[in-house]
Amino acid sequence: MQIVLKSAVPSLRLSYADEDHDYYDLPQDKQLIVYTDRMAVRGKTLGQPIPYKGIMFNQISLYWANKFPHLVGHNLVAQGIERFPAALQAHASLLKGRSFIAQKLRQLPLKFRVIGSLAGKDWQAYQESRIVGGQSLPRGLRESQPIEKAILSVIPTSPNAASLGISDPAKWAQRMFGPVLYKKIEDICLSIFGVARSYAARRGIYIADTMFEFGLHEGNPYLINDVMTPNTSTYWSAERFVLGRPQPLLDRQPLEEWLAAQGWNPSLPLPEIPQEIMAEVSRRYRAIFDVMTGKVNPPAKEQ
Repeated sequence: MQIVLKSAVPSLRLSYADEDHDYYDLPQDKQLIVYTDRMAVRGKTLGQPIPYKGIMFNQISLYWANKFPHLVGHNLVAQGIERFPAALQAHASLLKGRSFIAQKLRQLPLKFRVIGSLAGKDWQAYQESRIVGGQSLPRGLRESQPIEKAILSVIPTSPNAASLGISDPAKWAQRMFGPVLYKKIEDICLSIFGVARSYAARRGIYIADTMFEFGLHEGNPYLINDVMTPNTSTYWSAERFVLGRPQPLLDRQPLEEWLAAQGWNPSLPLPEIPQEIMAEVSRRYRAIFDVMTGKVNPPAKEQ
């Protein structure tokens, strides 16, 4: 298996790339999505790869995207190099495990964030008003406390949301898509998060929040992009969890601490990261990968 900072498939046109993925156009309105080993920190992309990050994230996402066929579809057309067209199978050393073929869909201009614990900006909002994600919470909750009934928060993807009059994204989404479609998306998000949170907690991982994105096909919502990966979710160690304080990130905490020790901030170029830090982040991603793809079972008494 290759470590991939930037992919190259000679027979295809790279349509665009984001912090983590490369996207290639395919015939019949399809695309090849490649999960690279790139990593971004607060909007800046590292010049060094996290070994095999892309393979682990792709497999986590596909595992969870395929877990709820009764609830929601996914834009997945083909996964597994053996199911790719012959022209792509020729690039197996690059693509195996870290790519899938997707149907292009009309992407909703919103992200749907499920809040499961009071941390970061959500904790700040609770302290100021006790209103989190548009919902009023009871008094007496503490920092990092799990919210018994997770909350769906809607985030516009347009940088011009305010100029478009989107002051309340949830209400705007309900008007834009109608109450039936909005309720369906809400049920999908809360259901997947609820299953994933319980599943991970029994295996020693707490999921504080996650983000979903959707495309539409014939009026129905389909999951697109990452599902339950560390790209879109906040993971904490159950073993190290202490209620009433901020929690260390299960995956990238060593990198964050090293950068803080260097005095780095997002206005500065990223320094070269020591290989041992990169390897430790990769190891932590592997631990999450093992749990979130069913390779770690809960204690026998809980099975």
